[in-house]
Amino acid sequence: MHGRRNILKQNYMSRRNEIKGQRNRCPTGLLLFALVLCVQFGACLAGPVEMLKGALLTATQADDGQLHTLKARGYNSIVLSLSANATQDKDAAHRIQTTGFNLYYWIEIARNPALADSHPEWMASLQGHKEWRRFFPDLPKPAAGEVVKNYPWVPVFYQEAFAAHLKRVKELLQDKPAPRGIFLNDLQ
Repeated sequence: MHGRRNILKQNYMSRRNEIKGQRNRCPTGLLLFALVLCVQFGACLAGPVEMLKGALLTATQADDGQLHTLKARGYNSIVLSLSANATQDKDAAHRIQTTGFNLYYWIEIARNPALADSHPEWMASLQGHKEWRRFFPDLPKPAAGEVVKNYPWVPVFYQEAFAAHLKRVKELLQDKPAPRGIFLNDLQ
């Protein structure tokens, strides 16, 4: 009996370490991506810490009227959601800083229709194992050889996708005023 218990314990420990190793891969990739951005764009500079009271706005929402309203309500920061319209984003960033706000940028990473359209093979797949299916029993099951993709979700964990995301982030930040910080949304 003790021999069987030891074998079960060894199998359990082996599987637990395997799962633990898989879990540890994700944060390492995320930290690496964030570190590369910090080094590339100097966004990790230490400075005095102040409470952030901010609003997430697009360039079109960051007009003078909205900025003055937010200033009157005690906001000290604006998080500008960057888009493909570089000129509009740059003008909004200048407007935000001129109004006296701390400027932050918001960049969507994994949720990226353009990248998903150009590289569908990089898109994440929906889970389909039994445990996941018990929560979604009515979803159709893929046929043999089919994969269900999660459009437009493109994770950073493939080497080619990582490079494409990094290139896109560099392009989005090019010729923009230096922000106080950068928020990377859906960094998976």
